[in-house]
This record gives sequence, structure tokens and C-alpha cells, in this order.
Amino acid sequence: MVYGERRYRACVLLGWQLLPVVIRALDDTQAFAAMLVENSQRKDPDPIDQAQGFQRAVDDYGWSVQQIYQHTHVKVQTINARLSLLRLHPTYQQMLRRGQLELAQAEMLVNLDHNRQAVAVRVLTSVSKRPTLAEFRRVIGDLFKEQVAEESQNVLFPDLEQVWKERLEQAAVSGTRARTRRLALNVAMPAPPRFKRTWWFANQLYDYAVQLRAAGFGEGADAIYHVVEAAIDGGILEADETVFEELV
Repeated sequence: MVYGERRYRACVLLGWQLLPVVIRALDDTQAFAAMLVENSQRKDPDPIDQAQGFQRAVDDYGWSVQQIYQHTHVKVQTINARLSLLRLHPTYQQMLRRGQLELAQAEMLVNLDHNRQAVAVRVLTSVSKRPTLAEFRRVIGDLFKEQVAEESQNVLFPDLEQVWKERLEQAAVSGTRARTRRLALNVAMPAPPRFKRTWWFANQLYDYAVQLRAAGFGEGADAIYHVVEAAIDGGILEADETVFEELV
């Protein structure tokens, strides 16, 4: 059976005696290609099932990633990302299947060795507030740096698992984001307001620049103006520019 195994099982459960079918003559390669397409076109395909199917195409049929794309029309980037999931420890492949790991989190883990994958997952699951993707990316980054340095230079690092658990707990208490490093700030400057997601970030930076200028920090305000203008011109930020008219 190439297509419709789930539909077939549903019909059996319903007690249907006859089913409409299409019979075609396919060799093994054609049948496999058809099944791979079927699995890839599901609404929410299991990423590990996809990965195993793509890997079978490579191992059993000698296909390249480009050939998999030609058969399935799945983006090359997605094919490579799915194949990389097979570098996960089997425990974390199962966690991904069960929804205990998000796909984005699983993809971050793949370049770590199995020991550091375990450390990252313990950090992810043992703190009181689950890390954001940005925070988890920092955890992964530190662990990967440690891995590379250990392999090439035999450098000793602190207990990163404990370090990141403490950072994440502190961030949960303070309501801020857990960070690897922070910039040195001029404590004499007024602190910026808490930025809102519902208003243009460029306008919020402009408002802060006005606040700085009023407090006597004109150079700081000028620096923000330069950054805002460059970001808008470069298509990185958008703004309500009517409030900028006085600067023209």
C-alpha cells in the first residue's frame, strides 16, 4: 500500500467491506518515492518520520538532497534540517515526537554531543519558567563553545548547567531575559521606558532620545537619531514619521 494507510485503517474500524482503490504497477523505487511524497504532504508531518524517510532515500536509494527535493518539492533547507534531527539522542527524538520539545528547540540541539544535549534539556525542563527561544539559543551557544574549546584546546569551563539554571531563575524573578553578557551602562543616564510590542520600536527609541536630550544627554540623543535613521533607511525598522517632522 503506497497511499492511504491511515484511511484504510479508519475504514476497517468502521467495518467497511469494500473500499475504492487504484491499482498501479510500480517498482520499489517508484513506490518509495510515492510514499515519501505522501508523508511529506501531510498537514502536520512528524519531523522524525520525515527525517527517517529522507535518510532512507539517501541510504537505500542513493539519492542526494537535491534528488529528494525533486521528488517531494520539500525545500532543501527543510530536508537538511530534518536530516540533522537524527543526530539527536533517541530520547530527545521521542520527546520531539511527543511534543515535549518544540521543533525549533530540537533543531538547536543537533550540533551538541549527546552529553551536552542532556545538559541543555535539563536546563530547559528544570527551571520554574521555561526559557524563551532566544534564551535557549544562548544556552546552546555557551555549550557549543565549550564543546569546541574542549575538543581543540582541552579548556575547562564552569558548570554551565548550574550557571544557566541560576541565570534563568534570576530572570524569572526579575522579569527580564536571561543573558550571557550585558553591556556596561552609564548609570547617570535616565533609564529607557519599558518598550511595548504594540508600538513602532523606532518611535519608542525617538521618545527615549527626546527624554535624554531633556536630561542634558544631547550626544546620546544624537546617537539614537543616527541609529533610527539608518535602521529605517535599511528597511530594518518602520515608524510613524510624522513625529520626526521637526528634525527635517
